[in-house]
Amino acid sequence: MFPEFARSEAIAIRMLGPFNAFASDGRPVLRPGRRSIALIACLAVDPDTVWTRDRLAGLLWGGRPKEQARASLRQELVRVRQALGINPIAFDDVGGVFQLRCGDFDIDVVRFKSALAYPGRFADAAELYRGDLLEGIDSDGGYEPFGEWLVAHRRRLKNAAVQCLVQLLQASIACGDDAESARLAERAVAIEPACEEAHQWLIRAHAARHNLRAALDQFRTCREALRARHHMEPSPDTCKLIEQIKDTLRVGPTPVPDRGRDQPMGAMRRAGGGLSSIAAGTQSSRPLGDRPSIAVLPFIDLSALHRDEVLVDGLTEEAIAALAGIPGVFVAARHSVMAYKGAAMDVRRIAAELGVKYALEASIRRDRKYLRANLRLIDGQTGLHLWAESFERPLSDLMRVRDDFIRESVIRLQSWLQLAETRKARQQDT
Repeated sequence: MFPEFARSEAIAIRMLGPFNAFASDGRPVLRPGRRSIALIACLAVDPDTVWTRDRLAGLLWGGRPKEQARASLRQELVRVRQALGINPIAFDDVGGVFQLRCGDFDIDVVRFKSALAYPGRFADAAELYRGDLLEGIDSDGGYEPFGEWLVAHRRRLKNAAVQCLVQLLQASIACGDDAESARLAERAVAIEPACEEAHQWLIRAHAARHNLRAALDQFRTCREALRARHHMEPSPDTCKLIEQIKDTLRVGPTPVPDRGRDQPMGAMRRAGGGLSSIAAGTQSSRPLGDRPSIAVLPFIDLSALHRDEVLVDGLTEEAIAALAGIPGVFVAARHSVMAYKGAAMDVRRIAAELGVKYALEASIRRDRKYLRANLRLIDGQTGLHLWAESFERPLSDLMRVRDDFIRESVIRLQSWLQLAETRKARQQDT
């Protein structure tokens, strides 16, 4: 069921998953056209953006001349009003800005973002996330650059939902609620097949029932998802976990009766010995010996009012995927590092918790003409800066600039890492 209405006369709009609109009595509202849906989505999902006439028209009709795009926007505003039966969009003549009349609507994505701001409401946020933003709406759709906007916000909202589920999963594990932990872990994997934290719990749950085959299958599923989504291998913690499980179960400890999904972690804790240590997990990891290991910390948005957060999160994700493609370099999983977004923590503590030698920090600023970035490589043990680079490019083509930034940054970092590891090897030989 859709959540209770904020107002009895409000129209409920569902954007997380396929688009649907309902009157307060549950009666379906006439579905607007694709561009009308895109128009409503822009104002609802990204209310902090200053939505001027030209910005909206340019986003939805980017390939048309300016006056033609403006005329199309005027026509679409009429279509939205006709479909919903009310005038949902207000225009400020003084500021020249469009805004959604939020009092007339009960929008799931608005509630979702509001719930994310309060840890006590994470469960509400998780229930509100029913699928990708505007599921079924093509991201290209013939009217770019809205497609790029949609892809970026889909990724951002999905990441937020998965992080919310991971936080709930951690709390559930701490409380010993194994049934809820199973539900949360399976939900996280369903939304994001590469959610390594959820896979780890499911691997441990299979081990608790002494089902080695299921644990190995879960590990393979995790590995394949990470490779497909991020070109990454499972983290050292996951690899160590599966090796411990294989060693322990092949020795043949006292069997624990398989009682389905009933209290798998409780059974694991009762099993004692090796299985109890596996259930406990690890509070921090040790760096991987001589293998270079790095965590790409969430990039920092230095733009005014943090309006480039989607761009910055996308660059963080692309940097992780690109670095993971370097042979011989271990890169911490994206979901692991995104948990530290906005956290005021010593980088040495983060590196210790993730089990990496190095941490990569970056700050991004975009103005009307340039994209500027500063990158810093930090020693995970000392906290000292080992390497720093600055990057600046004109914004004639944002997608190309993003590709250039990732490519050049990875090339420079790879060169430094190879040189540093070569020097270390020579010092050890002498």
